[in-house]
Amino acid sequence: MIHRKFIYLLMVLFQLIGNSTFSQEALEGRKFQIFDLSKKSIYKIDLENQTFQVLTSKFPSGPYHLNFENVKLEDIDQNIMTNSFKKSDHEFYVSISGTGQIYIFDIQKRNFKRLDKTFYKGYNFYSIPVFRKDTIYSFGGYGFWHINNVATFYDNSLNEWEITAQSNKKEAPARIISQFGGYDSDQDKMFVAEIKEPYSENSEYPIPFFQFDFKNKKWLKLGIIKSLPVYFNQYDHLNLLWTGKYFFSNDFTRPHFIDPINNKLYKYVGNKKSFFSLTNKLISKGSYLYSYLKLHNTTRGEILVDSIHVNNLIKDSVELGSFYEPISYLDHFDYYLLGIILLIVVLLFQFWEIRKHKISNTVNNGLTKSKELPEFSLEFLRFISSQENLICTTEELNSILNCSDKSIENQRQIRSKFISTLNNWIENEYQVTEAIARISSEYDKRFVNYTLSEQGLSVLKQILKAK
Repeated sequence: MIHRKFIYLLMVLFQLIGNSTFSQEALEGRKFQIFDLSKKSIYKIDLENQTFQVLTSKFPSGPYHLNFENVKLEDIDQNIMTNSFKKSDHEFYVSISGTGQIYIFDIQKRNFKRLDKTFYKGYNFYSIPVFRKDTIYSFGGYGFWHINNVATFYDNSLNEWEITAQSNKKEAPARIISQFGGYDSDQDKMFVAEIKEPYSENSEYPIPFFQFDFKNKKWLKLGIIKSLPVYFNQYDHLNLLWTGKYFFSNDFTRPHFIDPINNKLYKYVGNKKSFFSLTNKLISKGSYLYSYLKLHNTTRGEILVDSIHVNNLIKDSVELGSFYEPISYLDHFDYYLLGIILLIVVLLFQFWEIRKHKISNTVNNGLTKSKELPEFSLEFLRFISSQENLICTTEELNSILNCSDKSIENQRQIRSKFISTLNNWIENEYQVTEAIARISSEYDKRFVNYTLSEQGLSVLKQILKAK
């Protein structure tokens, strides 16, 4: 069971609404409202009596009968929050906070249909709802005496809630709740503060402030909030109200608002404070704030819609300073230090490997160059240099190597090893590859003769001269 005082605190503070495709209402006796900014109207829905009304500034109408499809009233608790998202010109998604239940309200068909197959509930009361590209997301929430940071989305194809991808989930705020967070559709980013633990006696401040970028699914810690004007508190509980682009204080007699994009805190000093009356419902779209006010002095249930441009709001405001202290390099010192240490270790390892390779090559080259010519090499080179065609036959090489009396296979192995060893020696000493070449005999292609390559011939004179 959720702590009643905690629920009450949150419910009374949801007077300010997100962007134009999203509205949030408390179910009272299974009644709630959906605000349609494009038509400047309100749809007042009574699930208990299966009816809805259309409230406008000119021609309110209804009530109309509402057809239920796969709806069980016992599954919908009373006195709980609903979130509404505009799907099309005549359709709205409706989600019930904390339950995972998703409905669709069709005005043309006068139909209210349940879509989801959710069974588990209770973990995401007062989560941050986001409607993006026809997909409903839910971040964090309260349940079972705990505030979480679970991020999910409603899969329309499966009619189930799935985990939202986050490339660096470990860097997300530990606790997320809608009292201090919201989605900016223009930036495609969500801004959220890390809420303290429920029933904690620790001070609210400092408060880590984050953003989540939906494009790369990545969290980023923007900075630390060390203080805010008292008008952002109610009943000793910090609570900010999101309009889709700004955070507002809940004391509308002295409006303060926050621009999280530009990190600025403002105090409104203009003459339209009545626009922020607690009797109004505020919804933002683009550069405008729209105000819905139900007229109580009429019997028809008309509503009054007013608007104000954000630029006028800022123009008539005083900038009080920064909202949060940005993250500095010192805040990331531990990460930078660890990175530097790892980089030094890698460089030292590479330096050692290079040095070891050089030492090994130096030793190997020294050993190679200190070796004498392989046995029988001088005899072979002198013989081949004395031949007019610079060719040594297989029989002649057998004679030089003293292996003529051995088996044919042993002769072949001895010749092969000798030629390979001599070629390697010449390559190490004079950087000439394959100085001794093997060619087929002109008289019998089954036999191999040995000769010198062009580079081998130039090396031959140096070897014989040195010896």
